[in-house]
Amino acid sequence: MDTKPEGRALGVAQGSLWKKNENRLSRAALETLSIVAYSQPVTRTEVEAIRGVSADGMVRFLLERDLIKEVGKKEAPGRPVQYGTTKEFLKYFRLSSIADLPRLDELERDRFYEDTTAKDAFLDVAVVADTSISETADPVEPQDV
Repeated sequence: MDTKPEGRALGVAQGSLWKKNENRLSRAALETLSIVAYSQPVTRTEVEAIRGVSADGMVRFLLERDLIKEVGKKEAPGRPVQYGTTKEFLKYFRLSSIADLPRLDELERDRFYEDTTAKDAFLDVAVVADTSISETADPVEPQDV
């Protein structure tokens, strides 16, 4: 065991560096999380339709991290689980409410929703939410928890 002060300091630095990286989200996790945040309540199948790839692993990961939760069941055949964001999500991104999310401009909405039905539904929700979202919302930077 190293008892030198510099050895202990290095161990502490390595430990905090590892913790910092533990709290970072991958691009796939951020993509999935943003889809849930902007589309909630949303099913795994709807997330997959937007991302174009399977979302099983990412949904499981985000559930384990308590960034999303089950919020209900869709009134559709099979009654699929619907997901939404959690208080931990708001804390992680330093938001006071979901209305504090940055607004998507029309180009971003078009990329986000290639399916016109989903896009139209999103626009209907965005118009309602628009009254509480600031026009000058700054981009959200993740916070190391």
